[in-house]
Amino acid sequence: SGTWSVATGATLQLGSGGTAALNGSISGAGTVNLGSSGTLNYTGTYNVTGSTAGSGAIVNFTSPATVTATGPLTITAGTLNFSTGKAISVSTITHSAGTLTGTDTLTVTGMLTWSGGTESGTGITNAKGGMTISGEPFFDTRTLNNSATATWSGIDFLMLNGSIFNNLAGATWNHTVDTPIAFEGGNTPTFSNAGTFKKTGGTSTSGGGVSSGIVFNNSGAVQANTGILTIADAGSCTGVCSGTWSVATGATLQLGSGGTAALSGKISGAGTVNFGSSGTLNYTGTYDITGGTTGSGAIVNFTSPATVTATGPLTITAGTLNFSTGKAVSVSTLTHSAGTLTGTDTLTITGLLTWSGGTESGTGITDANDGMTISGEPFLDTRTINNKKTATWSG
Repeated sequence: SGTWSVATGATLQLGSGGTAALNGSISGAGTVNLGSSGTLNYTGTYNVTGSTAGSGAIVNFTSPATVTATGPLTITAGTLNFSTGKAISVSTITHSAGTLTGTDTLTVTGMLTWSGGTESGTGITNAKGGMTISGEPFFDTRTLNNSATATWSGIDFLMLNGSIFNNLAGATWNHTVDTPIAFEGGNTPTFSNAGTFKKTGGTSTSGGGVSSGIVFNNSGAVQANTGILTIADAGSCTGVCSGTWSVATGATLQLGSGGTAALSGKISGAGTVNFGSSGTLNYTGTYDITGGTTGSGAIVNFTSPATVTATGPLTITAGTLNFSTGKAVSVSTLTHSAGTLTGTDTLTITGLLTWSGGTESGTGITDANDGMTISGEPFLDTRTINNKKTATWSG
């Protein structure tokens, strides 16, 4: 039950050869370094304003402990477990290795710098002052609420065991590299964007974004500003995700779903949209893409009240594109090698229709205004095609 005090400029290094139980107050304007080994079970009042470092020991702050202040918090090894039953506020966190865990709500008023290690437990981290994330950190079970700008520049941001990342309204996730937010196992994690999620760096063909196995719910704004932004498992929010999606010239937005996604927000821009490799996307918003649209595996249903203003050149290599909006749709060209084009809408092709495989079906009409090149072994099922120029068959 003895007390511990640390003067300005001094350091108290605490550890244990086995397991220690402390309940005396630890206070002062100096630094506490929670040493290299052992387990410390702490149930007193912790009020250190200089700084606190976790550097190897397992330290359990448990009820009836009160953590009044830690100063800047640094974790380089070991475990800091905050499970006091009370809210905790820290000025900054710098986390390069080791584990931050527990059941408490931890509010970081300044910058959270995270380059490695694990943040876990059933608690909540409120990142109020922004985040710098790099390396290969693990995000396990915990909920993290970002209120400012989170900048990602690492190898893999690994989400597992049902962890939840909330990019809140007014906040920004800045994805600066061609690396993923990746699924690492366990229950399905969720990344929810109510702010701005933007890809601002990376131009490789691998792209970067949110990998399959992580549900991405967008009620804010997603911006594919450069390279390829992959959202492999778009979600359905609490019914329909109303967030907007934009694609800059030269960039690609790759959208898919691990199950069934419901989207109503506008998708627009001069870039390219690629409807990815799996899942079903039910879309009821305004689609206005001038760069190009590719169906490459997903089932995409454009249904009323959706409006398809522009698709750019339309390419189908796999999956299904179903245009059943109740409105006429016009596309510049159609290149169809596999997969299915279907629906009830009238589809007008102002340029060339190149058809070498796959199926065109549904009760809709295709008006081929500038001719057709047909080869391979395509299937025409139920649908009506009106050819208005030269159709060349060589299949």
